[in-house]
Amino acid sequence: QFILAQSLNDDFSDGNLQDPTYLGDTDDFVVQNEQLRLMAPAAGSSFLFLPVQTDASQTVIYELFAQLEFSPSSSNFAELRFAGLGPSGEAVSYALKIGGISGDQDALVFSATVDGTEQTLISGTAGAVGQDTARARIRLVRSATNNWTLLADYSGGDNFSNEGSS
Repeated sequence: QFILAQSLNDDFSDGNLQDPTYLGDTDDFVVQNEQLRLMAPAAGSSFLFLPVQTDASQTVIYELFAQLEFSPSSSNFAELRFAGLGPSGEAVSYALKIGGISGDQDALVFSATVDGTEQTLISGTAGAVGQDTARARIRLVRSATNNWTLLADYSGGDNFSNEGSS
């Protein structure tokens, strides 16, 4: 079942993952103080997904606050995926990675995978999420013409800087 949404907002004020209904490794996540937290019992990968159908003829804005209470690394980072069909009906997966680069050069990286081939579309400011407690409020905008813009405020506020477009 897909949710057709002009506006979907989950601020986690309900304290759970039921409205809207998230799927995946739900036992690895909790809502505390109106924030989604990963509480997996062991190292590895945990994922949540939310099936949402968007209207490709409309601008879509994704906004989130991310706080990683550690310095990200190439094996310990956060990633958000957006999957669907591209303009020509091909399978497309977009990913916004928070960290994932070795050393203190961790950045926001937005990429696309089309028919199995990944390509970086936007690389944010090097080192911006490379510190112990990596924090950013992120706004990702997809226009009706499939152009993407990545904006971020690394203090967690809403004073966004343009990190790039593709």
